Amino acid sequence: MEPPPLALPNLAPDIILEILTRTSLKGIGRCRLISKDWNLITYGSSFMKQHQQRTKTLSGFFMQSKSETNLMPRFVSNNNLDTDSSNLSLRFLPGPVRIETATKQGILLCVHCYPKNRPKIPEYYYVCKPSTQEWCKIPNPKPRSNIIATGMVVLGSKPFRYKIVRFSTPTTTPSIGNYHCRCEIFYSKTCTWRQLKDVISLPQGNFFRFASAVSVFGTLYWLLTNDNNNVLAFNVATESWRVFELPFPLCNRKYFWYRKIVDYSGGLAMLCMISRTSTDMQLWVMEDLGTKVWSLRQTISIQQRLPEEEPYYFPHAFLSSDVLLLLGGHTAVLHNFETFSCNIVRLPLECGGQQQIFPIFSDLELVGLG
Repeated sequence: MEPPPLALPNLAPDIILEILTRTSLKGIGRCRLISKDWNLITYGSSFMKQHQQRTKTLSGFFMQSKSETNLMPRFVSNNNLDTDSSNLSLRFLPGPVRIETATKQGILLCVHCYPKNRPKIPEYYYVCKPSTQEWCKIPNPKPRSNIIATGMVVLGSKPFRYKIVRFSTPTTTPSIGNYHCRCEIFYSKTCTWRQLKDVISLPQGNFFRFASAVSVFGTLYWLLTNDNNNVLAFNVATESWRVFELPFPLCNRKYFWYRKIVDYSGGLAMLCMISRTSTDMQLWVMEDLGTKVWSLRQTISIQQRLPEEEPYYFPHAFLSSDVLLLLGGHTAVLHNFETFSCNIVRLPLECGGQQQIFPIFSDLELVGLG
Protein backbone atom coordinates (compact mmCIF):
# COMPACT_ATOMS: atom_id res chain seq x y z
CA MET A 1 0.00 0.00 0.00
CA GLU A 2 1.12 3.54 -0.72
CA PRO A 3 1.78 5.72 2.33
CA PRO A 4 -0.90 8.31 3.10
CA PRO A 5 -0.25 11.85 1.85
CA LEU A 6 1.73 14.10 4.13
CA ALA A 7 -0.61 16.08 6.39
CA LEU A 8 0.16 19.76 6.74
CA PRO A 9 0.51 21.12 10.27
CA ASN A 10 -2.61 22.83 11.55
CA LEU A 11 -1.06 26.21 12.24
CA ALA A 12 -2.49 29.70 12.22
CA PRO A 13 -1.88 31.65 8.98
CA ASP A 14 0.27 34.22 10.82
CA ILE A 15 2.55 31.49 12.16
CA ILE A 16 2.85 29.86 8.73
CA LEU A 17 3.74 33.22 7.20
CA GLU A 18 6.31 33.83 9.96
CA ILE A 19 7.95 30.46 9.25
CA LEU A 20 7.94 30.82 5.47
CA THR A 21 9.44 34.31 5.47
CA ARG A 22 12.44 32.94 7.37
CA THR A 23 12.92 29.88 5.15
CA SER A 24 15.80 29.69 2.68
CA LEU A 25 15.20 29.94 -1.06
CA LYS A 26 15.79 26.20 -1.41
CA GLY A 27 13.27 25.56 1.36
CA ILE A 28 10.73 27.87 -0.29
CA GLY A 29 11.05 25.85 -3.48
CA ARG A 30 10.14 22.66 -1.59
CA CYS A 31 7.26 24.34 0.24
CA ARG A 32 5.73 25.43 -3.06
CA LEU A 33 5.44 21.79 -4.07
CA ILE A 34 3.73 20.79 -0.81
CA SER A 35 0.73 23.12 -0.83
CA LYS A 36 -1.12 25.20 -3.43
CA ASP A 37 -1.85 27.76 -0.73
CA TRP A 38 1.84 28.04 0.15
CA ASN A 39 2.70 28.31 -3.53
CA LEU A 40 0.23 31.19 -3.90
CA ILE A 41 1.51 32.98 -0.79
CA THR A 42 5.21 32.73 -1.61
CA TYR A 43 4.88 34.25 -5.07
CA GLY A 44 3.18 37.44 -3.82
CA SER A 45 5.18 40.67 -3.88
CA SER A 46 4.53 41.48 -0.20
CA PHE A 47 5.78 38.05 0.88
CA MET A 48 8.83 38.24 -1.39
CA LYS A 49 9.80 41.66 -0.02
CA GLN A 50 9.53 40.47 3.59
CA HIS A 51 11.37 37.23 2.81
CA GLN A 52 14.19 39.11 1.09
CA GLN A 53 14.65 41.38 4.10
CA ARG A 54 14.74 38.50 6.60
CA THR A 55 16.91 36.07 4.67
CA LYS A 56 19.25 38.50 2.86
CA THR A 57 18.33 37.19 -0.55
CA LEU A 58 18.35 39.22 -3.75
CA SER A 59 15.67 39.52 -6.40
CA GLY A 60 15.51 41.64 -9.52
CA PHE A 61 16.67 41.46 -13.09
CA PHE A 62 19.73 42.02 -15.25
CA MET A 63 19.14 44.17 -18.31
CA GLN A 64 21.32 44.42 -21.38
CA SER A 65 20.93 46.09 -24.74
CA LYS A 66 20.47 44.04 -27.89
CA SER A 67 22.79 46.40 -29.77
CA GLU A 68 26.50 45.66 -30.12
CA THR A 69 27.91 47.79 -27.31
CA ASN A 70 30.52 47.36 -24.61
CA LEU A 71 28.12 48.39 -21.86
CA MET A 72 28.05 45.99 -18.94
CA PRO A 73 24.61 44.51 -18.12
CA ARG A 74 22.81 46.46 -15.40
CA PHE A 75 21.05 44.99 -12.36
CA VAL A 76 17.77 46.46 -11.10
CA SER A 77 16.54 45.38 -7.66
CA ASN A 78 12.87 44.65 -7.03
CA ASN A 79 12.88 46.52 -3.75
CA ASN A 80 14.99 49.65 -3.97
CA LEU A 81 14.89 50.00 -7.78
CA ASP A 82 18.59 50.82 -7.72
CA THR A 83 20.48 50.68 -11.02
CA ASP A 84 23.81 51.44 -9.32
CA SER A 85 26.25 48.76 -10.40
CA SER A 86 27.62 48.54 -6.83
CA ASN A 87 24.33 46.92 -5.81
CA LEU A 88 24.98 43.80 -7.89
CA SER A 89 27.27 43.86 -10.89
CA LEU A 90 29.43 41.73 -13.16
CA ARG A 91 32.58 43.79 -12.71
CA PHE A 92 34.26 40.95 -10.84
CA LEU A 93 34.55 39.07 -14.13
CA PRO A 94 37.69 39.55 -16.28
CA GLY A 95 36.72 42.21 -18.76
CA PRO A 96 33.41 43.37 -20.26
CA VAL A 97 30.87 40.62 -20.81
CA ARG A 98 27.39 40.05 -22.17
CA ILE A 99 24.90 37.58 -20.74
CA GLU A 100 24.05 34.62 -22.95
CA THR A 101 21.46 33.05 -20.64
CA ALA A 102 20.55 32.84 -16.94
CA THR A 103 18.73 30.65 -14.44
CA LYS A 104 16.15 31.75 -11.89
CA GLN A 105 18.61 30.77 -9.13
CA GLY A 106 20.92 33.61 -10.15
CA ILE A 107 23.46 31.60 -12.16
CA LEU A 108 24.55 33.40 -15.35
CA LEU A 109 26.32 32.25 -18.49
CA CYS A 110 28.40 35.10 -19.89
CA VAL A 111 30.81 35.57 -22.76
CA HIS A 112 33.59 38.09 -23.23
CA CYS A 113 32.47 41.11 -25.23
CA TYR A 114 35.15 42.19 -27.70
CA PRO A 115 35.21 45.63 -29.36
CA LYS A 116 33.52 45.96 -32.71
CA ASN A 117 36.83 46.20 -34.56
CA ARG A 118 37.98 42.88 -33.08
CA PRO A 119 35.49 40.26 -34.21
CA LYS A 120 36.39 37.07 -32.42
CA ILE A 121 34.70 34.02 -30.96
CA PRO A 122 35.72 33.93 -27.26
CA GLU A 123 37.54 30.79 -26.20
CA TYR A 124 35.67 30.55 -22.90
CA TYR A 125 32.29 31.08 -21.34
CA TYR A 126 32.04 32.42 -17.79
CA VAL A 127 29.57 30.70 -15.46
CA CYS A 128 29.03 32.92 -12.43
CA LYS A 129 26.88 33.70 -9.43
CA PRO A 130 26.92 37.51 -9.03
CA SER A 131 25.53 37.51 -5.47
CA THR A 132 28.63 35.66 -4.22
CA GLN A 133 31.02 36.74 -7.03
CA GLU A 134 31.89 33.13 -7.80
CA TRP A 135 32.88 32.31 -11.35
CA CYS A 136 34.65 29.75 -13.48
CA LYS A 137 35.65 29.35 -17.10
CA ILE A 138 34.24 26.61 -19.28
CA PRO A 139 35.20 25.91 -22.90
CA ASN A 140 33.30 27.63 -25.68
CA PRO A 141 33.82 25.39 -28.72
CA LYS A 142 33.82 27.24 -32.01
CA PRO A 143 30.46 26.55 -33.65
CA ARG A 144 30.30 25.23 -37.18
CA SER A 145 27.26 27.40 -37.74
CA ASN A 146 25.40 30.37 -36.23
CA ILE A 147 24.32 30.09 -32.59
CA ILE A 148 20.64 31.03 -32.49
CA ALA A 149 19.48 30.11 -28.96
CA THR A 150 20.97 29.20 -25.58
CA GLY A 151 19.40 27.93 -22.35
CA MET A 152 20.61 26.76 -18.94
CA VAL A 153 19.10 24.65 -16.15
CA VAL A 154 20.38 23.95 -12.62
CA LEU A 155 20.06 20.22 -11.89
CA GLY A 156 21.17 20.05 -8.27
CA SER A 157 22.87 21.96 -5.46
CA LYS A 158 24.85 19.31 -3.53
CA PRO A 159 26.95 18.87 -5.56
CA PHE A 160 26.17 21.80 -7.79
CA ARG A 161 25.28 20.56 -11.27
CA TYR A 162 23.92 22.26 -14.37
CA LYS A 163 23.45 21.80 -18.11
CA ILE A 164 23.78 24.32 -20.91
CA VAL A 165 21.87 23.81 -24.16
CA ARG A 166 22.66 25.74 -27.32
CA PHE A 167 21.21 25.53 -30.82
CA SER A 168 22.96 26.46 -34.04
CA THR A 169 22.03 26.51 -37.70
CA PRO A 170 23.93 26.83 -40.99
CA THR A 171 24.77 30.34 -42.17
CA THR A 172 22.36 29.90 -45.08
CA THR A 173 18.85 28.70 -44.27
CA PRO A 174 16.44 27.32 -46.83
CA SER A 175 13.64 29.58 -47.98
CA ILE A 176 11.51 26.50 -48.62
CA GLY A 177 11.30 23.47 -46.37
CA ASN A 178 12.09 22.75 -42.73
CA TYR A 179 14.54 24.68 -40.55
CA HIS A 180 17.32 22.39 -39.30
CA CYS A 181 19.23 22.95 -36.04
CA ARG A 182 22.11 21.27 -34.30
CA CYS A 183 22.02 20.95 -30.52
CA GLU A 184 25.09 20.97 -28.24
CA ILE A 185 24.95 20.23 -24.51
CA PHE A 186 27.46 21.06 -21.78
CA TYR A 187 27.25 19.02 -18.56
CA SER A 188 29.11 20.46 -15.57
CA LYS A 189 29.77 17.01 -14.06
CA THR A 190 31.98 15.98 -16.99
CA CYS A 191 32.95 19.54 -18.01
CA THR A 192 32.53 18.62 -21.67
CA TRP A 193 30.37 19.57 -24.63
CA ARG A 194 28.76 17.03 -26.92
CA GLN A 195 26.49 17.29 -29.91
CA LEU A 196 23.24 15.36 -30.15
CA LYS A 197 23.19 12.89 -33.02
CA ASP A 198 19.74 13.81 -34.23
CA VAL A 199 19.18 17.05 -36.11
CA ILE A 200 16.30 19.11 -34.77
CA SER A 201 13.99 19.87 -37.66
CA LEU A 202 11.52 22.67 -37.01
CA PRO A 203 8.30 22.82 -39.05
CA GLN A 204 8.38 24.90 -42.19
CA GLY A 205 8.37 28.63 -41.49
CA ASN A 206 9.40 28.25 -37.81
CA PHE A 207 12.37 30.21 -36.48
CA PHE A 208 13.78 31.21 -33.08
CA ARG A 209 12.87 34.68 -31.84
CA PHE A 210 15.22 37.12 -30.13
CA ALA A 211 14.12 36.08 -26.66
CA SER A 212 15.47 34.16 -23.67
CA ALA A 213 14.30 30.65 -22.89
CA VAL A 214 11.70 30.12 -20.17
CA SER A 215 12.59 27.28 -17.78
CA VAL A 216 9.80 25.36 -16.02
CA PHE A 217 10.37 22.07 -14.16
CA GLY A 218 13.57 21.26 -16.05
CA THR A 219 12.21 22.02 -19.52
CA LEU A 220 13.27 24.98 -21.65
CA TYR A 221 10.61 26.68 -23.76
CA TRP A 222 10.99 29.00 -26.75
CA LEU A 223 8.15 30.71 -28.60
CA LEU A 224 8.88 30.28 -32.32
CA THR A 225 8.18 32.77 -35.07
CA ASN A 226 5.68 31.54 -37.64
CA ASP A 227 2.06 32.06 -38.63
CA ASN A 228 0.79 29.82 -35.83
CA ASN A 229 3.33 30.68 -33.09
CA ASN A 230 4.41 27.20 -32.09
CA VAL A 231 6.48 26.45 -28.98
CA LEU A 232 9.67 24.37 -28.82
CA ALA A 233 10.04 22.43 -25.56
CA PHE A 234 13.42 20.85 -24.72
CA ASN A 235 13.59 18.51 -21.70
CA VAL A 236 17.10 18.88 -20.28
CA ALA A 237 17.07 15.66 -18.24
CA THR A 238 16.02 13.36 -21.10
CA GLU A 239 17.59 15.57 -23.80
CA SER A 240 14.42 15.21 -25.87
CA TRP A 241 12.39 17.85 -27.65
CA ARG A 242 9.04 18.49 -29.24
CA VAL A 243 7.20 21.32 -31.00
CA PHE A 244 3.58 21.83 -30.00
CA GLU A 245 0.92 24.11 -31.39
CA LEU A 246 -0.85 26.80 -29.41
CA PRO A 247 -4.66 26.77 -29.20
CA PHE A 248 -6.90 29.50 -30.56
CA PRO A 249 -6.67 32.44 -30.04
CA LEU A 250 -3.03 32.18 -28.91
CA CYS A 251 -2.03 30.71 -32.27
CA ASN A 252 -3.50 33.55 -34.32
CA ARG A 253 -1.06 36.35 -35.18
CA LYS A 254 -3.91 38.47 -36.50
CA TYR A 255 -5.76 38.22 -33.18
CA PHE A 256 -2.86 39.19 -30.90
CA TRP A 257 -0.32 41.77 -32.00
CA TYR A 258 2.16 40.93 -29.21
CA ARG A 259 2.81 37.59 -27.53
CA LYS A 260 5.50 36.55 -25.07
CA ILE A 261 5.93 33.36 -23.05
CA VAL A 262 6.91 33.94 -19.42
CA ASP A 263 7.33 32.20 -16.09
CA TYR A 264 4.29 32.95 -13.94
CA SER A 265 4.39 31.64 -10.36
CA GLY A 266 6.62 28.74 -11.41
CA GLY A 267 4.50 27.75 -14.41
CA LEU A 268 4.45 28.42 -18.14
CA ALA A 269 2.30 31.37 -19.19
CA MET A 270 1.81 33.80 -22.05
CA LEU A 271 1.19 37.53 -22.12
CA CYS A 272 -0.83 38.83 -25.07
CA MET A 273 -1.70 42.32 -26.33
CA ILE A 274 -4.32 42.91 -29.02
CA SER A 275 -2.68 46.07 -30.40
CA ARG A 276 0.29 48.38 -29.91
CA THR A 277 -1.91 51.01 -28.25
CA SER A 278 -3.88 48.59 -26.08
CA THR A 279 -3.92 49.32 -22.33
CA ASP A 280 -5.02 45.80 -21.44
CA MET A 281 -3.22 42.49 -21.79
CA GLN A 282 -4.35 38.93 -21.30
CA LEU A 283 -2.55 36.42 -19.11
CA TRP A 284 -2.90 32.84 -20.34
CA VAL A 285 -1.60 29.99 -18.19
CA MET A 286 -0.80 26.42 -19.19
CA GLU A 287 -2.81 24.43 -16.67
CA ASP A 288 -1.31 21.04 -17.57
CA LEU A 289 2.17 20.60 -19.02
CA GLY A 290 1.32 17.10 -20.19
CA THR A 291 -1.90 17.76 -22.10
CA LYS A 292 -0.92 21.35 -23.01
CA VAL A 293 -4.21 22.81 -21.79
CA TRP A 294 -4.25 26.62 -21.65
CA SER A 295 -6.76 28.90 -19.93
CA LEU A 296 -7.26 32.65 -19.70
CA ARG A 297 -6.31 33.54 -16.12
CA GLN A 298 -7.03 37.26 -16.10
CA THR A 299 -6.91 40.55 -18.01
CA ILE A 300 -4.33 43.01 -16.68
CA SER A 301 -4.78 46.75 -17.11
CA ILE A 302 -1.56 48.73 -17.59
CA GLN A 303 -3.11 52.17 -18.01
CA GLN A 304 -2.85 53.47 -14.45
CA ARG A 305 0.03 55.82 -13.65
CA LEU A 306 2.36 54.84 -16.47
CA PRO A 307 4.77 57.65 -17.46
CA GLU A 308 3.40 59.47 -20.47
CA GLU A 309 6.76 60.30 -22.08
CA GLU A 310 6.97 56.80 -23.57
CA PRO A 311 4.51 56.06 -26.40
CA TYR A 312 4.44 52.30 -25.79
CA TYR A 313 5.23 49.85 -23.01
CA PHE A 314 5.77 46.15 -23.52
CA PRO A 315 5.56 43.42 -20.85
CA HIS A 316 8.73 41.38 -20.33
CA ALA A 317 8.57 39.32 -17.13
CA PHE A 318 6.73 38.69 -13.87
CA LEU A 319 8.82 39.54 -10.83
CA SER A 320 6.10 38.16 -8.54
CA SER A 321 2.53 36.97 -9.02
CA ASP A 322 1.27 40.57 -8.94
CA VAL A 323 4.18 42.64 -10.29
CA LEU A 324 4.89 42.87 -14.00
CA LEU A 325 7.98 44.42 -15.57
CA LEU A 326 7.18 46.77 -18.47
CA LEU A 327 9.75 48.47 -20.68
CA GLY A 328 9.50 51.64 -22.74
CA GLY A 329 12.30 53.24 -24.72
CA HIS A 330 14.21 54.59 -21.70
CA THR A 331 11.92 53.67 -18.82
CA ALA A 332 11.42 50.48 -16.83
CA VAL A 333 8.18 50.18 -14.84
CA LEU A 334 7.39 47.67 -12.10
CA HIS A 335 3.61 47.62 -12.31
CA ASN A 336 1.63 46.09 -9.42
CA PHE A 337 -1.69 45.28 -11.05
CA GLU A 338 -3.33 44.34 -7.74
CA THR A 339 -2.66 47.65 -5.97
CA PHE A 340 -2.52 49.70 -9.23
CA SER A 341 0.83 51.19 -8.19
CA CYS A 342 3.99 51.68 -10.22
CA ASN A 343 7.69 51.99 -9.44
CA ILE A 344 9.64 53.70 -12.20
CA VAL A 345 13.30 53.42 -13.23
CA ARG A 346 14.76 55.96 -15.68
CA LEU A 347 17.34 54.27 -17.86
CA PRO A 348 20.43 56.03 -19.24
CA LEU A 349 20.16 57.22 -22.83
CA GLU A 350 22.75 54.71 -24.01
CA CYS A 351 20.50 51.88 -22.78
CA GLY A 352 17.75 52.64 -25.27
CA GLY A 353 16.47 50.18 -27.86
CA GLN A 354 15.49 46.55 -27.50
CA GLN A 355 16.52 45.01 -24.20
CA GLN A 356 17.12 41.50 -22.94
CA ILE A 357 15.79 40.79 -19.46
CA PHE A 358 17.08 38.09 -17.09
CA PRO A 359 15.05 37.83 -13.82
CA ILE A 360 16.94 36.28 -10.90
CA PHE A 361 16.19 35.24 -7.30
CA SER A 362 19.45 34.53 -5.53
CA ASP A 363 20.76 33.77 -2.06
CA LEU A 364 24.24 34.46 -0.65
CA GLU A 365 25.31 30.82 -0.31
CA LEU A 366 28.43 29.63 -2.10
CA VAL A 367 27.73 26.94 -4.68
CA GLY A 368 31.31 25.91 -5.49
CA LEU A 369 31.89 27.34 -8.96
CA GLY A 370 35.49 28.39 -8.36
